[in-house]
Amino acid sequence: MNSEDPPPGRPCAMTSRANWSIQRPGGVVGIVQRVQELPAGTQVGLLDKHGQPLQVGPDLALSRCPHCSIADPMLVNSGGEFTTQGRGGHRQWSLFACRTCGGAVMAGTKHGSPLVIECYPRIEELHAAVPQRPCEYLRQAAESLGQPAASIAVSAAAVDAMLKEKGLSHGSLKDRIDQAAASHLITDGMKQWAHQIRLDANDQRYAPALPTREDARRCLDFAIALADFLYVLPARVTRGIQQSAPQPQLISQL
Repeated sequence: MNSEDPPPGRPCAMTSRANWSIQRPGGVVGIVQRVQELPAGTQVGLLDKHGQPLQVGPDLALSRCPHCSIADPMLVNSGGEFTTQGRGGHRQWSLFACRTCGGAVMAGTKHGSPLVIECYPRIEELHAAVPQRPCEYLRQAAESLGQPAASIAVSAAAVDAMLKEKGLSHGSLKDRIDQAAASHLITDGMKQWAHQIRLDANDQRYAPALPTREDARRCLDFAIALADFLYVLPARVTRGIQQSAPQPQLISQL
């Protein structure tokens, strides 16, 4: 896959409408979607669980709670609303609480508009340069953090897919991580990080205790970092080179 940045507005390969976004508030991952295209004059915002522009109301229709990752959460408006005005413009803020875990989510809109343009805990988008298969695995790993063994398996599948996409398809996952470091595809520090987390299926089978949510989070963090290293950073470097290239001089024809 070409590592160059996609043209502005191009969605992540795994959906034609939006980029999946991964947020890690305090080490917890949640999933939302970010709108790529809206009618002219509409403020860009987020998509709700139905694929429509996310709006404030009696509840906040996110597909998952950004704290506990439960699907189809009941995020109820707590009535805590206020407005701010500054360099970010005139904005209105609404506070919602998850009925399952009690976590609070703050949604921001442009004053006078119901469309959500900001959501806290802050959203970090997964770059569109990440290929479709690992992109989907990363989404599933984030959604299954509540089942650590399953989440770790899917994080490992994301790492496996990225290494195969780079031509490393033979041997165990551990062996291919070593090969990636030996060929300077990843750093020695990333190899050490990969071996210190419970990423390999054999590690889980023979471990004295079941994996925890923290184990799963560490594996997901590594998988996201690997995606950044293999795809996002090269795409940004390529784009920077292109944008900073000297413009050709125009030669007058005499």
